[in-house]
Amino acid sequence: MFEGVPGLRRWIKTCLNWRLGWRWYALAMLVPPLIMGTALAVQWSIGGTIPPLPSARIIMVALAQFPLVMILGGPLGEEFGWRGYALPKLSERMGWRWAGVIVGAVWALWHVPLLLMTDTAQADLPMMMFVVSTIGLSVVMARLSVNARLSVLPAILLHSVINWCSMVLPIMPKGGDAQAYSLVAAITILVALVALVKPGPEMPSEV
Repeated sequence: MFEGVPGLRRWIKTCLNWRLGWRWYALAMLVPPLIMGTALAVQWSIGGTIPPLPSARIIMVALAQFPLVMILGGPLGEEFGWRGYALPKLSERMGWRWAGVIVGAVWALWHVPLLLMTDTAQADLPMMMFVVSTIGLSVVMARLSVNARLSVLPAILLHSVINWCSMVLPIMPKGGDAQAYSLVAAITILVALVALVKPGPEMPSEV
């Protein structure tokens, strides 16, 4: 894939290409809160209990912490591997759709140890639901990455916003109540199915 130093330079240039058009960055920023907000609205409409939303002060503090979420929370360190290298490499053999599924399965297994540890944000997540929804999310991110001509910047942003929103919005399971998270997972899978069946996009000619 790299073809020596020149190939490595081309890969880095592709990964860091920021001239993509504003809509891909907008999608990366808006899709996570829209999905999580919809899940909470559905939970409320069917009679579920929603914990109090954070105050404006807490949201401002959380916004200040966003760079730390991006740098230390996983997105910056992971996305060069998942969407920067693994996705295009597998897409050469099986297309981006199946590549997104395979990357998602490995991505989910990568996080399973966090589900088995106590005192982690993922400790109360239903494991199978987490795996399936992570595969669905990977398909969505694969389509976004192909549309962005394999730049990892939208993927890093989307991953960061997901992590940040899950800290701010009350969708993580607590006390055995996983209804909100289940709804988020279901909506994510529906979005992934749309991404799979909708025609296009094609992989860039140079991967």
